[in-house]
Amino acid sequence: MNPCYIIMKVYKILDNVYVFEDITKCCSNVIIGDKKALVFDTGTGVENLYDEIKNITDLDLIVINSHGHFDHIGGNYLFDSIYIHPLDYYLPNSFYNIIQTRKIMIKYCDLKNIKDIKPHLHRVRH
Repeated sequence: MNPCYIIMKVYKILDNVYVFEDITKCCSNVIIGDKKALVFDTGTGVENLYDEIKNITDLDLIVINSHGHFDHIGGNYLFDSIYIHPLDYYLPNSFYNIIQTRKIMIKYCDLKNIKDIKPHLHRVRH
């Protein structure tokens, strides 16, 4: 085993709920629904969260950032689109402009877009 390889810890909380913990102790949560899976925060991005999630489910992923701090959005570059509250909308783009990663689609969080996740989320608060 390569000593530089970083291993992400994965905890199964319930049948359809997982917590992914990276080496910095930042956690991402995944809820697997019937049609899609919800990824809540993407951690620092030092490990490949996308590949780790795909080891558990092949469902389409909906990614929501709880807020725009780097330890919650660092892995956004691994996903094609991200949802975030409008008040934090500018933070991920600012962060990625600094580190010059690929451009991703960042969208306002709208509960209509996550209706396929069970258990249903009824309210998003900022």
